Amino acid sequence: MERKYFTIEAAQKLLPKIQSLIIQLQQLQAGVDLINQVYIDPDKTSYEDYMSMDTQLSKKFHKLSYDFYCELEKFDKMGILIKDLDKGLVDFYTKFEGRDIFLCWQFGEEKIQFWHEIDEGFEGRQQIIDLGEIKKEN
Repeated sequence: MERKYFTIEAAQKLLPKIQSLIIQLQQLQAGVDLINQVYIDPDKTSYEDYMSMDTQLSKKFHKLSYDFYCELEKFDKMGILIKDLDKGLVDFYTKFEGRDIFLCWQFGEEKIQFWHEIDEGFEGRQQIIDLGEIKKEN
């Protein structure tokens, strides 16, 4: 898939939708994790009950997993990268001085305020104002 590039303004407009999708993904992931923790002791359950419970759990697991990946695909179609679902960390490609960089946003932040180089992670985040200062120096 071709990379999609965002302006700060365009990325900012998507934040309400992104917040909603992140919440949905986190809830679906929690459901999948919960099902994975269920243990049915076959020694304390009749075979029929065991098979029925196992089938129901399996169906629910697969349904939640399918829903999870359908929601995740929405990020891919929008051209947005999820870097850490638990933290709600996403990156948007943008161009600066002819090179690709990421606009970086984390769930809970009011607006997009940070960017970082493609080969750096969250630790390399810099305030967007830095982009203006770099531009003024050139």
